Amino acid sequence: MCIRDRPQNPKTPIREGKICTGDSLCVGIFLKSYPFPYPILMVEKIPLEMKALVRSSDPAKVVEVAAVPVPKPDNGQVLIRVEACPINPSDEYFAAGVYGLQDKLILKPPIIPGFEGSGVVVGLGADVPAELMNQRVAFSGDPHGKEKWSGSWAQYVCADSKVCVPVGDLPFEETCGLFVNPVTVMGFLLEAKTRKSKGIVHTAAASSLGKMLVKMCLKEGVELINVVRRDAQGEELRKLGAKHVLNPCTCLLYTSPSPRDLSTSRMPSSACKKKKKKK
Repeated sequence: MCIRDRPQNPKTPIREGKICTGDSLCVGIFLKSYPFPYPILMVEKIPLEMKALVRSSDPAKVVEVAAVPVPKPDNGQVLIRVEACPINPSDEYFAAGVYGLQDKLILKPPIIPGFEGSGVVVGLGADVPAELMNQRVAFSGDPHGKEKWSGSWAQYVCADSKVCVPVGDLPFEETCGLFVNPVTVMGFLLEAKTRKSKGIVHTAAASSLGKMLVKMCLKEGVELINVVRRDAQGEELRKLGAKHVLNPCTCLLYTSPSPRDLSTSRMPSSACKKKKKKK
């Protein structure tokens, strides 16, 4: 039914059904019955299949591109057209089948990795505010019961509407990582404060998470020792405000205002050097 052909009587509801699939300006689906005027809850034609990176049955491949059905949002979920998604270490472990989450879920193929991403809301499940339609959002992946996982490494994904964060006009590439790293950083700080620790030693300081941790520790007044593998990484962190940067490969601890030579300390100078093979 085309929106042009809707009943003129305001009291006559329109039931579920496709509308005007031949006109790109008004392609959509009515998901519920509404009085006049009739809100459209889907504003684009959703395909039956999508491309996704799925966990491969071949251990050597880890993941492979496959055509899979587009997921349907459950109660409280939204359907999102994915525009960008990061590759976190947790995603890699999940793809390899060794992430802890899978101990709690009995996942069945197709298993799509991806814990977070960003995109546009194109469909709503029941009990979801209509205002979310067409919103540009960052989202976190969501289990479909105990057997399916709706991951972000796909063209479409279902996510819990309550954890979708509107991002306005911010670039998708910059907002696709608003969950995994920020939550991890806040977990570090909460653990440090709970334990009343003097500080945090971070051994992946040059990562995106590490740079975020530098900023948050400065804000919260928590001492942070940043462990890097190259001096250039330490220089970048110091520009962000890092006070303590340790490079075990050169045995230099860069502290404000000057570096200290740790070659005579207990740390071995060969910490990052490969052991020579015996002939």
